[in-house]
Amino acid sequence: MKWLFLFAFAVTCNASELTWPDLVNHPERWPAETKLSVQLKFKSGVMPAGTAVHIETVTPTGAQLIAPQGFVFNVKPDACDLLQAANATWTKLTPEQQAITADKLAGDPTLWPGKVKIIEAGGFGPIRLEPGTEWPVMHLKPDGIGVVHPQSKEMLVMAQNYTDVFARARELALLPVEKRTGHMAELLEGVTVDKDGKPAAVQKANYYVFYFAASTCPRCKIFTPKFVEHFNKSLADRKDVAFVSWPTDATTPPYLEYARQNSIPWPSLPAERKSLFANLGVFEIPGILVVDRFGNRVLATNTLPGAPLDAADAVLAKLNTVLER
Repeated sequence: MKWLFLFAFAVTCNASELTWPDLVNHPERWPAETKLSVQLKFKSGVMPAGTAVHIETVTPTGAQLIAPQGFVFNVKPDACDLLQAANATWTKLTPEQQAITADKLAGDPTLWPGKVKIIEAGGFGPIRLEPGTEWPVMHLKPDGIGVVHPQSKEMLVMAQNYTDVFARARELALLPVEKRTGHMAELLEGVTVDKDGKPAAVQKANYYVFYFAASTCPRCKIFTPKFVEHFNKSLADRKDVAFVSWPTDATTPPYLEYARQNSIPWPSLPAERKSLFANLGVFEIPGILVVDRFGNRVLATNTLPGAPLDAADAVLAKLNTVLER
């Protein structure tokens, strides 16, 4: 009976191992790097066996690998330890961790880490994301990850396997949803400014309320005082809610002057960096967007009927109830 149990256990373990076809189109199953099993010769020189390289893609007949010098080359499955390295990690994962795919990750923001570490360098014009650096996560799609860089007005999109996003998502998968921190706090860290243009931190919160307005907007001149009054009366003491202005002015100074004149107490995104958050939607002003700490929409004026002022009033009337969920 003892030998029968051991045999059954061994069969169960082997059945859970990956095969080469399991790696095709599944970057979440790839290791961060693979080592060459054979020596390879290129015009630029020799790459000895044991050289660690990163993975560009996996095909049914082999893999495209990235040399330390940056060029891509093709190998057969037996020319590297990619499958063995993948299984060394895979067999230690829980079913919940194994269930994470690129599609699942893109559709479940609760699994998005606040930041990711760069594994393979990415170049975006004058901006280069170097291996080992960490950047906030803006957005995830099945075929890419968008990160934020202070020198860019747009989010920078790169392949998911160029980062450690899957490893970090698997750590989050071990936690119940209520224990997961979300990515919004990291996304706003170091970005916002106060009414004088000085850096102003946004508190970590369960909900984030964005206010879309402009210094030249006649409708905003009507709504802003009401919004500020409502905040001061019933929301100023909330530690689980953060408010951020989203100016639609072309530059920051006019909006900061507007914020001072209207005693807007919360920080603002600089107008020059608002495009980083363009994936959150387009809003007529005055507009309000409420998201949870995972970036999920909770309440938004651009989903309500009627003129912008009517929609803003409707959201304001619902705001406190929504923030109590």
